Amino acid sequence: MYVLFQYYTIIPGELPGCLHQMILLNPAKTNMSSKEYHLSQLKTIKEFLFISKKSAEQLEMMNINAPLFHLIASYFYEFDPHSSWGMTDFIVTTLDKLNNQDAVYDISVLLYSFDNGCRGLSVHEDSAVRIASILDIIENVLLQLDGYDVVVWNTVLSLAQFLLEYVHDTIGISYGAWFESIFMKIQSVAETKKLQESFMNLFIDIIPYELPSILQIHAKVVHQKSSLNHASQLIRALKNIHPLLHYPSRSPM
Repeated sequence: MYVLFQYYTIIPGELPGCLHQMILLNPAKTNMSSKEYHLSQLKTIKEFLFISKKSAEQLEMMNINAPLFHLIASYFYEFDPHSSWGMTDFIVTTLDKLNNQDAVYDISVLLYSFDNGCRGLSVHEDSAVRIASILDIIENVLLQLDGYDVVVWNTVLSLAQFLLEYVHDTIGISYGAWFESIFMKIQSVAETKKLQESFMNLFIDIIPYELPSILQIHAKVVHQKSSLNHASQLIRALKNIHPLLHYPSRSPM
């Protein structure tokens, strides 16, 4: 895989094709549907990056793979303003293409590469403008999505989680504050009640595939900022799956 990518570094215009071929060479060994696999993979990656205590072997593997992830991230606009490719858009386009495939494919290389790029931003004091630009890109992608596909939606939200996990102190914005802002904007552009309900159903669909800490953030915002019945349904669904979590009331945030 690394040799294949190195070949395409000689021909920069072939980067998207290179990454697509890398993914197609790595089909997942699973009986799950594409939707279940990608949502489960997202949760597993976030647990590994943000929660799990790493073994010595895992840390060694992270160090071995880090140069490849850094190289991939460095070819995209989010992490190199001179690039003409957006990594957020590329990930969304890749997911759309893979939905039409018979097999299920592993896109973890893209997610780990995005995370690697975000880690790099966190160590530079002059990264605030770059970080704000990435959040704008993620927000624009969410606002322009054609429909509410749960895999694409949760993947793009996860990109914001990767970024803000490392840089929230740098820019003074938590994931909760950012999510509240984007939630209100998306509700305002969903012009019909049917679209709003479709949007709200996303939060119920991702409950089994999301970290409890993120579910609490989503529940607080959805419950307090939406008047739809789906907000109450979300809290009931969460209680069934995570009964020990603390859930919000309608009191001010």
